[in-house]
Formats: sequence, structure tokens, C-alpha cells
Amino acid sequence: MRRQYFLLFILFASCQSNTTNKPAPVDSTVHTKDSMQSGTRSTLEEEISDSIYKVGDYLFEGDKELIFDYFRTGHPPHQLKSNGDTLYSDSSYTIFADHRKVEGIVYKKYVPKYRFVDYKVEKSYTGSLAKPDFSTDPPAREYKTVIGERCSDSAVNFAGHYTIAEWGCGTQCGVMAVIDRTNGRVFYSNNYIPFDTADGHWGIDYRKDSKLVIVNSYLLKDHHGYMMQENWRKLSFYKWNGEGFIKVD
Repeated sequence: MRRQYFLLFILFASCQSNTTNKPAPVDSTVHTKDSMQSGTRSTLEEEISDSIYKVGDYLFEGDKELIFDYFRTGHPPHQLKSNGDTLYSDSSYTIFADHRKVEGIVYKKYVPKYRFVDYKVEKSYTGSLAKPDFSTDPPAREYKTVIGERCSDSAVNFAGHYTIAEWGCGTQCGVMAVIDRTNGRVFYSNNYIPFDTADGHWGIDYRKDSKLVIVNSYLLKDHHGYMMQENWRKLSFYKWNGEGFIKVD
């Protein structure tokens, strides 16, 4: 009997030692430096692989002890603290840092130029939903299956009585069609959707009650209120006029 109790005690102690709590990972922190001068990240007590740096209107991710220089373009400081790699530069400001210690993407503060509410549709269609009529835009027949599936899965989601059907076409590439759910008319060809050429678009934002679309909207998705810089995609705005999209800006 004593032997059995002894074995149970050993088993209990072993289980306890294997369930020791481990420290939870620490989230990345924000380091703010709004002054027009060089900056460096102080050493943290916690082990953090990288940090988010905010300088002026810009934001980027880098090593927790990153050294950088931030100055007006054309007016660098007399003595650099970084090794002088150009992380970002535009007509207003330049950021120098060590490329090896930076994620490589810079974001700039973004203030919307156009709002969905400015292109508001007052009434939304509530009748029976027409299926896509591919005779209205024959090139769309190549994507008959995916367009049909998107319409089956989605009700009206754009400009009062349309369904936008989206599908991927590769890295940073998406294409779409617009279907009028009152009569089934399909808009797919480039004369209707001019931003979907060979390269398509990289994300698109739209509303059920608005005629506005924001093209390449993925540039805005990583950090709220900031837009990705140094990308071959450019943010653009289009409005629907019933026969296709026309550029706003």
C-alpha cells in the first residue's frame, strides 16, 4: 500500500512540473517621435522582435533598437545617426535607417478625399433578384461559373440594385463584374470597368447604398488611418453612372 501511495505522489509531482506557466508573448509597441530630428529606440525590458515607429505623418516597422534619421528632404542633419540607407523619401520628408533592420514598408497618414456618403443612393432594390444575363456582355461568359456563384451567394451589395462579383487573378490581383439585379445585365469588359486591365486591382471597397468605389483599397488595410507607400498600385476613386465607372479624381 505504501508503495502505491509513493508512486501516485511521484506521478502528481511530475505532472505539476510539466504545467509551469510560460510568459505570454509581448505585443509590438509604438514608438512616437514627432520632432524633426534623429531618433533611436531605447532598449526594452521585454523581449520584442520589432516595434512600430511613428515619425511625423509616417509609420514603419523595424528592429526594437533601430536608429533612424528623419528630416526635411534636401536638408539632412549635419551628422547622421543611422548608416544612411534611404528608407523613404518624397518631396517633403526623408527617412534614413538600416534596411537590414526594417520591414521595408512605410505608411503615410491618410485623410479620405471622397466619402461614400457623398455618392449616396437613396433607395435599395428589394424585388426578386435577376440572374446574370451573359448575352449583355459576351466576354464575361469566360467567367460564367464564378460570376453565377457570386450572385447566388450575394444579394444587392452596390449602388442600390447591383451585385459586385469578385475573384482573384494572382498576387495583388483581383477582377470583378457588376450585375444589375433588376434585369440581369452584366458589366465586365474594360469599357465598363476601366481599372480592371491585365493587372486587375488590389482590393476594392464599396457600399450597398453608394455609387463610389475605392480601388486598390488594400493599401489602406494594414494600419488604420495610414496608406502603404512605395507600391506600384495607386489608390484611386471611381463612381458608377449606370453604364460603367468613371474616375472621380
